[in-house]
Amino acid sequence: MKKVVTLLIIGLVIGLSISAVGAEKIKIGALMSLTGPLGPYGPPIVNGAKLAVEQINAAGGVLGKELELVVRDTATSPDVGRDAARKLVELDHVPAIVGALSSGVTIAASSVTIPAEVVLISPASTSPAIPALKDNDYVFRTVVSDAVQGIVLARMALLLNYQKVSVIYVNNAYGKGLADVFKKNFESYGGKVLAVVPYEENKPSYRGEVY
Repeated sequence: MKKVVTLLIIGLVIGLSISAVGAEKIKIGALMSLTGPLGPYGPPIVNGAKLAVEQINAAGGVLGKELELVVRDTATSPDVGRDAARKLVELDHVPAIVGALSSGVTIAASSVTIPAEVVLISPASTSPAIPALKDNDYVFRTVVSDAVQGIVLARMALLLNYQKVSVIYVNNAYGKGLADVFKKNFESYGGKVLAVVPYEENKPSYRGEVY
């Protein structure tokens, strides 16, 4: 069973503070989509994190030290996100990272954070592939998995008397994970899936996928 997130972070922060005596602040990383497809969602989440840091610091900080939020943009890209995670780990020396938003980015970032034993906590990544990571209890999320959401969607479709459906999904870790779970459960409940069609983002037309 996974450790309690709060206790794990506190343990890491204690370890950091002991190994870096005299450090004025404790850095916490944030991997956020400030640009790219999920760009509209990143800034409000960053603002919420900044508010939390301000309130914690106003209350005395952690172990007598102030927190500092270090934000890096993932551009909602797995490659960019992996590089951003590497900078947070190797340059900023953070003990924990909040993010990413996209499932694909979170999975990519975890390839850096897990070996470095840095906690990664996503507020939005729902792919069923995330619990399958060999993460040594360093990857967490605060949102329900698509393994659950896909089941509910399948049940809702049947409750609304849809017996035959087609599925079109964005071709990334999030879209494929949700589509796979929906299809499996919809068919197990007696429904029929006529087609499952992936699509790429930012195409000028999706006529080929729809017709």
